[in-house]
Amino acid sequence: HDSQDEIDEMEGYSKIIKENIDYDGLLLAYPYDREMVEGIFDLILETVLSKNGEITIQGDFRDRVTALLNEMGYKAKRGN
Repeated sequence: HDSQDEIDEMEGYSKIIKENIDYDGLLLAYPYDREMVEGIFDLILETVLSKNGEITIQGDFRDRVTALLNEMGYKAKRGN
């Protein structure tokens, strides 16, 4: 069960991330990639909230995220 502090932390980070990546603007700019934009947001949020030292994204989703981030002007680091 999530404690209220964990829920508050998640909601706080969610708001900050959405502001920093211009989430609403991305949804407008990439209407046909809505699922991908939502997936990237979820991935960022999960990464920020993770207690692990390293996060690995694998498979087709990694390639699609990397392509979309590069298209949006971000440089995504690819691991092996």
